[in-house]
Amino acid sequence: MRNDVHTIDNNTKYFNEKLNSHRVFFLTGAGISIDSNMPSVQKLLSKTIEIFLPSYSLETTKFSDNEVLSKKLKDLINSNDTPLQPEMFYGTLLRFFNDRRNNLKLWSCLLESHQDSLGIKIYPNVAHYFLVYYSVMAGVPLLTMNYDTLFEKAFKELKNMGLICGHIQIYTPDNQPPSLDNKFSGLVLCKLHGTIEDEEGNFNYLSIKTTMSEITKITPEWSDFIRKLCISLFPCFAGYSGRDIDYFPIFKSIYNKESNINTNLFWVDKFDSSCSTSLQRKVKETKAVKIDGYFNEVLQKIRKLFGNQVIPICFYLSNLKNRDSSVDKLLIPIISDMKKDIKVSKIVETVFLLTLLVNHGDNSDIVFNNIKKELSSRSIRGHSIYSSLLTLYIRLNRERGDFIEYRNSSIKLQQITNKRLDFPTYLYAETEIVSSYQMEIPNFEDYHPILSDYLLFIATFIRMLKLIFKYQNIEYNSTFEEFKIRTLALMLKIPILKHSVKYFIYKIRSKAQTQGNFATLVSCDKYLSRISKHSEELRHGTIDAAKTIGDFSAEQIVLRDANLTEEALQIAKSSGNNLNTLKTIIKKARKNSNCLSRDEMTLFENCEGKINSISLRRALARIKSELKVQDDNKRFDIEMDK
Repeated sequence: MRNDVHTIDNNTKYFNEKLNSHRVFFLTGAGISIDSNMPSVQKLLSKTIEIFLPSYSLETTKFSDNEVLSKKLKDLINSNDTPLQPEMFYGTLLRFFNDRRNNLKLWSCLLESHQDSLGIKIYPNVAHYFLVYYSVMAGVPLLTMNYDTLFEKAFKELKNMGLICGHIQIYTPDNQPPSLDNKFSGLVLCKLHGTIEDEEGNFNYLSIKTTMSEITKITPEWSDFIRKLCISLFPCFAGYSGRDIDYFPIFKSIYNKESNINTNLFWVDKFDSSCSTSLQRKVKETKAVKIDGYFNEVLQKIRKLFGNQVIPICFYLSNLKNRDSSVDKLLIPIISDMKKDIKVSKIVETVFLLTLLVNHGDNSDIVFNNIKKELSSRSIRGHSIYSSLLTLYIRLNRERGDFIEYRNSSIKLQQITNKRLDFPTYLYAETEIVSSYQMEIPNFEDYHPILSDYLLFIATFIRMLKLIFKYQNIEYNSTFEEFKIRTLALMLKIPILKHSVKYFIYKIRSKAQTQGNFATLVSCDKYLSRISKHSEELRHGTIDAAKTIGDFSAEQIVLRDANLTEEALQIAKSSGNNLNTLKTIIKKARKNSNCLSRDEMTLFENCEGKINSISLRRALARIKSELKVQDDNKRFDIEMDK
């Protein structure tokens, strides 16, 4: 295929035109380093799992007692729809095992000193050379999500050849962003998730942002920096999936809403049949100009159109390098050291895995029964991990609709927790006790409350307000913020308070952003989505965020509020949330003259039987008396008419 103007599509021509006018800046992700044989995030994640979950991650678990949970773990890692988010995994890991340096040690494979010690050389590829050269010559910053030092290596090499000049300036989220008042000189490299090396070349484990909390804490200064760049320059994503929760939403808000932006976003990727629906949707949300092909393929297309001979030089430099380095050879020594230093007891390993599964929204019978089994074991009583396991039990009882056991287990957690020594756990137990009453207030589509429902509402509301006033002066606590949102959700039932509720939710959301409290951000957006029913962007954003942290309950609620009942029902069923399943079936019936299919009625009755709250069972009995089973043939005819 000839690389001339006749074989290049219009989008690529447009991209090349903006490149030649020096009006493009780049944001790169992990995909840019694949051709350099750099270990992928997924590889490092799977190897870390092997170290901390050896009983569940090895093939030898087949036909053993661990087989079922092992399969759960493998499904979680290999899921295409909702894969284990690295930030969620590392956040859970660092809460369980608080030695950050040792727990993140596998990332030190990115250090040049480690590679040199093994006689392994990992070189920049054509993308690194071109992006560094272009950013220096255009006087624009280069943004990357990557921790590695391949851009730094490319800069040194190009400078030694006399192709560029100046110095390299590195900015991380711990710094203020560079000033946009003057044109940049040299390479201005913004490493948005931190850098693996400090100035002396040592493992900079404090800099790299690996947890959900850390990457949520984007400062207003960095957000403004991105927005100002997009006013005059055209951003281009390369090797980037858009799955992060900090920077992609900024670009989405800029290119989906703001009318004063006269630039376009370019997105370089392979947009063929293998392209994920998630990526396609993100491209649509940002109104991005699609540049089809991997970045090196796009460079090949435009090599004769770009203003000078730099692209052939970049390919020449890249092709000179030997890229036979073995990723496994790079990792084996570190894995060996970590296995010697890190000893995880079987019970801690099991609770860690169960926590990962629950954090990812798995409320299945398998997980629930394993939690009950471990709680009844004598070996765990008195163990420091017991309260963590009991917390999981509380969470699952809430999700599954056993509100009596939800309250009783919360009371038990409060009783065994020393308020002075472990205030966060004590507060969690206290808030869940009060919340258990809230969950028993009937809240179904077109349900008309009776006197006892109003009395329960008033009594619960008073309980919640008393708890808020009791702890109103404590330091920021994510559990307490979540409790405030639940209280505001109760206030939403009073129409006259709607605007006040919205105001306070935005206040809580703003604080959560500053504190890196991503779970509270999702909770806030869930209710803001309900208040702002016509905001499709907010709905999609909340769904994406909920999937990221495994909050399938939030995802299901947003879908149900948007009348996407079929999708909502599937999620509620698969996550084992009985109350949400019932609410969705009822909403579906209300839209269809109170008619259900036989399968839906069977599902309704099964879930109803698992609800043990008197107030909810009474409400469900009244609703059930209004429902009718529709003949399948008649139902089909109605759907065809629609």
